[in-house]
Amino acid sequence: MTALIAALLVSMSYPMVHYSGEARGYGPMLLAVLTATWLLARHLNTPRPRTAAAFVIVCLLGLLSHLTFAVALTGLAAWTAWSFYRREPGIASTTARLVPLFGLQLLVVTAYASVAVNSMVIGGDNFETAADSIATLALYGLGMVPGWLPSVPTLICLGAAAAMTIHAMYRRGDDAWPLYLIILLACPIAAIVIESRAYVLPRYFLVCIPLALILAADGLSTQLVQGGWRRWVSI
Repeated sequence: MTALIAALLVSMSYPMVHYSGEARGYGPMLLAVLTATWLLARHLNTPRPRTAAAFVIVCLLGLLSHLTFAVALTGLAAWTAWSFYRREPGIASTTARLVPLFGLQLLVVTAYASVAVNSMVIGGDNFETAADSIATLALYGLGMVPGWLPSVPTLICLGAAAAMTIHAMYRRGDDAWPLYLIILLACPIAAIVIESRAYVLPRYFLVCIPLALILAADGLSTQLVQGGWRRWVSI
């Protein structure tokens, strides 16, 4: 049920359709996000060298497609660290087990940051503050039109809904909850705090949209199978 609802939401999401057709690298980046998430879930369930190698390769392709994949990489690392720590508590052992899965990606991101970040030139466009950009993309992503609702109340309501769904995942023992916590809450909040000037664009936060829709599908399907009034609210 969750998969069917997620497919429906993604297929009707304006940002997913629009930016997947642009030659900016967002399409391959989003494909890498979903593929890496799937591969990591398989590896955490049944560890295999081939799955781990495929995960690393997909992550590198995601970074090559678009730098915003680094946000997804952070969430994937948090998910993996939590899963490892639950099975074998200990910071040292958890860190050591993270290296084969994320060591090469960390080296690539560090090398790129040290060489190219200071040389980047931002082209002209209609830049907004981080809060406005996130609200704009969130409304588009959920099938609404920016301007219908003010940015701050919209972000508060969406953030509260995401937090409740993530907490429900934690309560039922789903180890993937840190992935959604980092990508949908921690990183956007950090962007709002750090980048208060109008120097960002809505599409910079596109990496959040597929996972936000999957999380929405998870919450909707959970209510749908409960039956009664919850089913009608979900519909």
